[in-house]
Amino acid sequence: MEPEKTPRERAEDLINLLVSDWRPSPRQVVWAIRIVLATAVVLGLLTLVGWPFGITLWDWLKLLVVPAALAIAGLLFTSSQQRAAQADAERRARPGRTRLPRPHRATPDRQ
Repeated sequence: MEPEKTPRERAEDLINLLVSDWRPSPRQVVWAIRIVLATAVVLGLLTLVGWPFGITLWDWLKLLVVPAALAIAGLLFTSSQQRAAQADAERRARPGRTRLPRPHRATPDRQ
């Protein structure tokens, strides 16, 4: 009988099952570090600015949630529109796939 696996081993098995060969590239690691450092600097500055006025970090976070959500939604919408436009342009550029529009058939009006 096998010894029971630790939670960490079970988590690693699940991750390997879901994404078998994924490892972050050095570029992804650098960007992750940049994002974490920038976030820490911004939160630290907000804390220092608000300290004399009795504004806590939690107050800043509550204040900035809505603008951050709107900014993220705008970025996602823009990227979605760009992907759709790119796919449309690629579809139109394919040779042999052009179709002329059908002529409109006039149907007699029934009275």
